[in-house]
Amino acid sequence: MHKITEGIIERIYIHGDVSFFKDKCKETVNILENLYDILKLSNLSYIEENLANAPALRWWIYYNKVEKGDFKVTYRTVLLISKIAPLFYIQHEFEVENKDDEAMAPVLDGFDTQPYSKNQAQLEDKIVNLLKNSGYVKLTYTEMNEIIPYLCFPKDVDVFGLQVSVEDLLFNDIMNILEEN
Repeated sequence: MHKITEGIIERIYIHGDVSFFKDKCKETVNILENLYDILKLSNLSYIEENLANAPALRWWIYYNKVEKGDFKVTYRTVLLISKIAPLFYIQHEFEVENKDDEAMAPVLDGFDTQPYSKNQAQLEDKIVNLLKNSGYVKLTYTEMNEIIPYLCFPKDVDVFGLQVSVEDLLFNDIMNILEEN
């Protein structure tokens, strides 16, 4: 686990500094204009989830659909930027039509932290350069989904299971800190 991740989790969830969490959620991310410039210059459409006082910002970035005969594929990139700590995560996705007559689902899809297309790779390079130059650390899939063994959800919360991950704690308000008085 990154020292940044470990330190922030201890500060908020072990030492109980929920004011820090709440204050960070109110802050704005100072690199947004540069990120929007990258998306605009790349001529990509996107959906942004930038909820007021949320612990993270999320983008679903869409590429033009690729069609070669019967082959049709759609690519997406998901970008998450934590407001709680200088951390970010990028996930690439694809979806293809399932032409199998015996298919159980109309599409085949998948995700990875590695790009599936050159367009995804080029966009990732630009975003990573921007964020790393701004002091952010890129989390891998494993780091994002790392379970924090000394923390768990309250006993009355069983929707997600008992274990909490880095994503739960630093990219979501899964413990309802923002709802506390």
